[in-house]
Amino acid sequence: MSAESELVLYVTVAISFGILHFFLWVFAPESKKNLLFSIYALIFSLVVFTDFRSSVAPAQSTQVFNVYLHLHRLLVPFLVISLLLLLLSTFNRKIPKWFWPFAIGFVLLCVWISFKPRVRYDYFYIILLFLDIEMGRILYLEYRNKKSGTWIIILGFVLFLIFPLYDLVTDMKIMPYIGQIKNGYPMGFLGLTACFSIYLARDFSLRNKRILREKSRANELEFQKRMVEESEKRKTEELEQARNLQLAMLPDIHNPDKHIDMTFRMFTATEVGGDYYDFRKDDDGVIIAIGDALGHGMRAGMLVTIVKSLFVAENDLSDFPRFFKKCSRVFHTMKLRKLFMGLQLTHFSPNRLKVATAGMPPLLIYRKQTQAVEKIVQKAMPLGGPVTFPYKQEEIDLKSGDVVIMMTDGLTERFNQQKNMLGQEKLCEWLVKYANEEPKKILDSIITETNSWAGTEQRDDITLCVVKIN
Repeated sequence: MSAESELVLYVTVAISFGILHFFLWVFAPESKKNLLFSIYALIFSLVVFTDFRSSVAPAQSTQVFNVYLHLHRLLVPFLVISLLLLLLSTFNRKIPKWFWPFAIGFVLLCVWISFKPRVRYDYFYIILLFLDIEMGRILYLEYRNKKSGTWIIILGFVLFLIFPLYDLVTDMKIMPYIGQIKNGYPMGFLGLTACFSIYLARDFSLRNKRILREKSRANELEFQKRMVEESEKRKTEELEQARNLQLAMLPDIHNPDKHIDMTFRMFTATEVGGDYYDFRKDDDGVIIAIGDALGHGMRAGMLVTIVKSLFVAENDLSDFPRFFKKCSRVFHTMKLRKLFMGLQLTHFSPNRLKVATAGMPPLLIYRKQTQAVEKIVQKAMPLGGPVTFPYKQEEIDLKSGDVVIMMTDGLTERFNQQKNMLGQEKLCEWLVKYANEEPKKILDSIITETNSWAGTEQRDDITLCVVKIN
């Protein structure tokens, strides 16, 4: 093969590689390895071009020969520097602090060499040996760390070292030329260039596969997210329907008896609350029920529905303890294990109150005559406990102007920002403060005071019933 043919081959292949990887960088700017490779390939083509032109120039002009030789010596350091930068970038290594001072010194050395390129060129080999050792060190570390595909670059560097070594031994007359190969280093660089291109193409392919996997996973996660959102939306709608059904089961607030004035208010912490209130008229007066199922959500709502049904369907509510035991017996029959519900029943007849409690806070009575609050405490198991539990029923005298408050523990056990629990003392203070108002005003004032004191969102259902004796 003639020198001109070799020149065309090396330059064409190098430029082709450079253009290919330049456009890979254009379409994927984050991959700077491809840009560095294209720069390296361009410099390599210029080095080969000036070297081959200088080798044929003496037959034409010594001046032309010197121009090409000087250019060749000036381009060689940029080729080696770009190769080292490419190697560092390929393996995602940081550029060492010594690199740029060394690179500047190397370039200045080659400028000095270019003034007497034939005499001083041996100094270049000394620097090149140092750079070869540094690049070999990097390859060894990457291979030891089992960096995937490192063997491809190592193969390229083996070719890169073999052919310059061939040039050295043939120049020193240690061995004759093999065939027509009189300048071997371009073949070594071309082999290294091809191996780098293969490695970068492989890296680009693996990166695209990784992106596709991540995109597929992202799509899968997005699909799962939509499914969860749809499920949550459906669940929210179902819970909202259950809540609306539960609220629809609550009685309309009116005064069924002329002897009392009453009002109720429920504040649920979730879609389906565990609190419950109800009332019914009998021959002697009004029976009021207020309850609190353990927990929140559908399980609590189910208990409320059962107790509501039993309360409405019960013909004889004269004996509250008997009704409590009946509820517990129904819970056990339905195998509602570990489900409990507090319930408080009160019967208001003229100037008389009958009360029985199953796991509920004390009933508060404001006595108008003494302007003091009396607590009716009945410690008892909630519904769902032992059927034989001895619930108690008390009867209490009432007078005109007295105020009775029934509540669930969501009110007295509410916490403020300082983690202090409201308790009953504050409630008693507010009851005394607003006792002369109408029941609705009393209830609204207590809730307003509670919210102001707490300063945080409620975390439990709250139900409050206020009854004033006429």
